[in-house]
Amino acid sequence: MKRYKILCMIFLFFIFVSLHALNLESFRHQSTYIIDDALDLAIDGTDIYEVEGGRIFTNLSNLSTGTEKLMGDVRDNSFVIGCVTPELFGLKGALLWGTRKALYSQILELDLDGDGFTDFRESGFVSGTWIRQWDANADDSLDFTDSRYAEASAENSNLESDILINIAKKIGKGTTALTYRRMTEKIIYDYYDSKSSRINDFNTGVLQEQSREDSMIAKNHDENTHNFTVSYEMPFKDLKLRSSIYLKNYNVYNTWSERYSYDENLAPEDSAITDRRRIHLGNRDYEEYTPNNKGLCFRLRNTDSEILWEAYGDIGIYDGYGYYGDDSYERLIIDTTTIAGNVSKYSEWIQDNDRVYRTSISGYRTGIGGKMEWQLSDNVIFGVGLEYQSDKLTREYDLDYTNSSTTIYDDGDSEIDDMDDYQIINTSGYIYTRTIESRSDLITAPVGLEINIGKNKDWFIRFGARAYKNNINDKEIKDINEVIRETTTIIYGESDTTVTYQDIEFSSTESEHYTEVQKNAFAYGLGWKPSENLSIDFLGMFDLADTEVFSSNWFRSLKLSAVVSFQ
Repeated sequence: MKRYKILCMIFLFFIFVSLHALNLESFRHQSTYIIDDALDLAIDGTDIYEVEGGRIFTNLSNLSTGTEKLMGDVRDNSFVIGCVTPELFGLKGALLWGTRKALYSQILELDLDGDGFTDFRESGFVSGTWIRQWDANADDSLDFTDSRYAEASAENSNLESDILINIAKKIGKGTTALTYRRMTEKIIYDYYDSKSSRINDFNTGVLQEQSREDSMIAKNHDENTHNFTVSYEMPFKDLKLRSSIYLKNYNVYNTWSERYSYDENLAPEDSAITDRRRIHLGNRDYEEYTPNNKGLCFRLRNTDSEILWEAYGDIGIYDGYGYYGDDSYERLIIDTTTIAGNVSKYSEWIQDNDRVYRTSISGYRTGIGGKMEWQLSDNVIFGVGLEYQSDKLTREYDLDYTNSSTTIYDDGDSEIDDMDDYQIINTSGYIYTRTIESRSDLITAPVGLEINIGKNKDWFIRFGARAYKNNINDKEIKDINEVIRETTTIIYGESDTTVTYQDIEFSSTESEHYTEVQKNAFAYGLGWKPSENLSIDFLGMFDLADTEVFSSNWFRSLKLSAVVSFQ
């Protein structure tokens, strides 16, 4: 009873923790493409009852990406833990949890003197100062000094989490199961730099010139996925029939923003002269989409221990919505005042762009397949399968685009709002519908073999091959709904205004693209069961070229998966 209480406490603890995207496929299945192991059965609804006793999964199980090499010190810095419980109070459950947080500092370089070579180089944050002094008239006294300062910072963080819970219970002659999986990912990238320059006249003590330049880039990615499956399996004559309902919900939100500013003043301390240039640029993109996939699955399988076969299929629909938008602005200001006649010239140019997409998602998916596992002898298992899946996804985008620009000019002749001074305002835009239809037809044919060898029958040799063919057809249709003709308004002086129009022609277009991909993949692996409570699987034993078997490099290349079992 005490053992059961401990297992329940572990299980309840994991329920309240969120997690990282896991590679939930056993090494046995990866090396044969078709033969399942305890992990594959434990996460597949009602099949969890085919796992005898319990299992414990840790970082040694290599479930995060499946690419970690224990002896080669190759890791993905994930934390993974999980378990399959024995039957408790009529329930059998599995829980797998993992998380990964990575913080990367970007290598930054500064070239302050402009000679094309790096003056400062650091990771994450870098700053530096460069000073040049010179004697302009060769009188052996310091005339000018040019000082420059720059700094930059860049950081990238990635947080991923994944949790899977599968709970099953036998009800009468049947079995029901509830499977839930949640995956989250958050990526943040921040970049900033700033540069400033000053030139001083030591003869007069006057600041001759100064400038400042700043830029910033920020990117954010948030993704959440929720998968729900309810399944029920019952006897059907001499077979077993399982039906399932599934719902997959995705939510993705992305933002990008960039800003740039430049301010140059060539007469910062002279009240009679103005010579200044300012530039401001900005851009912001954002998108959010929430596609859903829901449907029904069925599976029919036999109960023969020598030849196990099953046939399965599913049918589902896609729906959802989303939007995408971007807006940008540009502003250039030139302000000049000369000493002679105190003539002041001023010009300003402003441009704004705004686009908004509204997206709807629809489609369907169908699939059918089957597989067979044949116990050829006491120590040989042969598996073969065939599967067909068809997906069609339609995305419709309604786009509103507007563009506006403004130019302001003052010639500085001291005649306020005369005909030489003007404003130019330009506007245009369009509205169109864009439809993208994607059709995918995928055929997969896996075949695998497992041979049990050794004096104690505790070693397993595994081979697998998988052929697949995928036909992809993409069709894009663009329909122009409305065109906002280009309008130019010119205002001279105070009130003299002229308006001109220019018709813009946009044509509806239709394009189609077809791709056919056909590939074969091969895999192999080893399994070792040194005791009743420990299984060790190997992948990638011969991945390194020109490496002798059982050499140090051979051992370092091994990918291991260790799973502890208990009753």
